[in-house]
Amino acid sequence: MVDETELTLPTISMPRITALRDKLTAKLMQFAGHQANTEVFQAVVDALVAVMPAGVNKTTVQNSVLSLRGVTLTDDVLFSTCWRLSSSVDRLKLGQAVPAWFAQTSNEWVLCSVVDVFPHKKATEHGVLISFEAITGSPVGMRVTQFWSLRKTGYLAHNKMEGTGYSFGFAYSRNGQPDNVYEYDDARQLYGLRLFMLAVPSHDRDLKLTQVAHTSATMSFNRDILKKRRRELGHFKCPMKYPLNILCHQCPVGRDRCLVACHSSTYIPGNCTKCGKSGVFIDPLQFPEAKAAICVNCNFNWSRK
Repeated sequence: MVDETELTLPTISMPRITALRDKLTAKLMQFAGHQANTEVFQAVVDALVAVMPAGVNKTTVQNSVLSLRGVTLTDDVLFSTCWRLSSSVDRLKLGQAVPAWFAQTSNEWVLCSVVDVFPHKKATEHGVLISFEAITGSPVGMRVTQFWSLRKTGYLAHNKMEGTGYSFGFAYSRNGQPDNVYEYDDARQLYGLRLFMLAVPSHDRDLKLTQVAHTSATMSFNRDILKKRRRELGHFKCPMKYPLNILCHQCPVGRDRCLVACHSSTYIPGNCTKCGKSGVFIDPLQFPEAKAAICVNCNFNWSRK
């Protein structure tokens, strides 16, 4: 286990990163579909350098994108390349290349976003499978899925970092009142929130994320989402105009249709093989095969028992 004090949590401006990423991507889209032969590769490097902030030299950029040589430049390849470069500008300015991730060679705090939360049972322990996507650092764009027991999930939802008081942003109800703005009730509420996780070297070269940490910036970002999900406060209007008794983490609408949703894709109606009901909501990401589907209610009620 790595002592949190051994590494300093980085100060990150996501608006700056995403703005540069989008500018770089727009510049490189002219090469989409092309094979990066010598001529195209050099043109890509020149295009990147033209958009990069002052202080980033051509040699460093070229050494950072050597993996593009000879490959077909798809939209995904171009986007991931621009994302990696935009999240590592400080390293590039120091003349340090940021090549495509191959293995984690050192301990590194990376900013992550929770991109999936599914109920799961491991042996006799009930919990959830939580997927994290690195949105900064060496492994930017990569995803890792971990099993968190319900006990662990509840603990980490509230746990405050020693010495700072920063957390995911949830808080216990005060004076026994259940209407606390930041009350934690369900693991699905973690979806869309941000946190720092420690990427550590792994012998099998898979990305391994271990410890959890928070900053004032991540906590502020998370609490902005949590406040919007408490629609009665007036910070956010439900795009579906659902009544307030339908809580956001119980809503069938996904992030594809709502900015503060608690899951990726909007649920679809189907037949549940567990309760036998028809016309109930199914998560298409978890159950792409309708014949084996279990409805959302059965799935999450089961995960709590």
